[in-house]
Amino acid sequence: MDKNFINEAARILVNLRMHKAPMENLPERCRPRNEEEAYKIQDELHRQFTKHGFGTRIGYKIGCTTPVMQNYMNIDHPCVGGIFEGRKHYSPVSLDFNGFFSLL
Repeated sequence: MDKNFINEAARILVNLRMHKAPMENLPERCRPRNEEEAYKIQDELHRQFTKHGFGTRIGYKIGCTTPVMQNYMNIDHPCVGGIFEGRKHYSPVSLDFNGFFSLL
């Protein structure tokens, strides 16, 4: 995958996140062909999140750990994603439900 497609895919994803907009699919030209390309897109996405005020990446989380979610995502393995300084919360905390999307 060309570096330009990696940057374009990450720009699309960060824009959706910043505007709390749902995503159907990336355009065909931006879709990763394998796990390695997907993580290259994620690395660029993490860099862009930092530039957009999410803070630095401070850790990782694991997602898609159940067969139900793997089937939903059309993958056969768990995935890793970043946790950012600007998005962490200390307990106890109350968060506004309207600050999130796709919860239901």
